[in-house]
Amino acid sequence: MPLRNTMILILISTLISWFGVGAFVLLIQPTDLPLWMLLIFYTAIFLASLGSFTLVGTFIRVYIFKAEVAVRQFTRSIRQGVFFSILVASSLFLSHVGLLSTWSLVLLILGLACIELFFLTSRSRAT
Repeated sequence: MPLRNTMILILISTLISWFGVGAFVLLIQPTDLPLWMLLIFYTAIFLASLGSFTLVGTFIRVYIFKAEVAVRQFTRSIRQGVFFSILVASSLFLSHVGLLSTWSLVLLILGLACIELFFLTSRSRAT
């Protein structure tokens, strides 16, 4: 599938995810939600932010910086989008539980940065 078609599919999926997050926030009372509804909410947040970060990262790399190999830039954008989405969703979850502090956020960022550093320094240059 060409990169353009993939980007359009991700855009449509991201818009659906953001619509789901908006509907969840506006239509459902957050008090005493069962666990499965919280799981759906945080999954929708993760997917919406993943699509947004991937689209923005790919657009910046391919169309603004004019990168040569667009597919390689796309895979990097997906990987970094996953990391940023994990950061967003887990920060919201920690805030919901009441465990979000500066140190927990710093530890989360450092953990994700170490994983990204592993990917950047790995022998495989496919991504």
